Amino acid sequence: FFLFFVIQLRVNAQTLVGDLLEITWDGFTDHPFLFNSKSRQDTTKWIIENKSKHFLLGNSTYIGVASTFSNTNELELSIGRTKCIATNYGRGMGYTNLGTWGLSYFSKGNYTFKNTGAKFFVEYNHRQNWILGSFVLRADYSYNFIDNHQFIKPSIGISILYVDVLYNYSFPVNYKTQENYYKGGVTIRLKYLLGKRKCEINKPKKCGC
Repeated sequence: FFLFFVIQLRVNAQTLVGDLLEITWDGFTDHPFLFNSKSRQDTTKWIIENKSKHFLLGNSTYIGVASTFSNTNELELSIGRTKCIATNYGRGMGYTNLGTWGLSYFSKGNYTFKNTGAKFFVEYNHRQNWILGSFVLRADYSYNFIDNHQFIKPSIGISILYVDVLYNYSFPVNYKTQENYYKGGVTIRLKYLLGKRKCEINKPKKCGC
């Protein structure tokens, strides 16, 4: 019995790996980037639910509030649009990609209206179904209304449920002589997706899921 169980487990594992490689390679060779879900146009291999209708507007609304702790602390409120694409291979395997762009309003220093600005941001979030958290990449371009300083701030970190914890470093764009009053820092962000049930779901027909 034990020998039969081992052989059956090996066969199932080989079948799963073969299916994943075939399906993933077919999709990757067409359109590897998140925002372009045209790699899921082949309905002979894929069942597509809640197909995203627009490249830019996505299928969900992103809302977030964050605090950055650095040389100069910062508080921000963000709103944007997210394109959510979930892929389910069956047998507990799959992943979800979230691509977001949007605008933020921020206040730095003592959190008053005397030192505020705006940001444009893009964010990428990847989560495997069998892991609680997800991997996050983000980039912000900020403009300070008071002193006209501009920064580019890339961030990297993890997300668990509705909380992001990111490390970031800010690079000044339009001045060199003055001190970089941000430098490195840590951002804690609370975020939520409105309409996340509209996430596009892709399932290969052969998995029976």
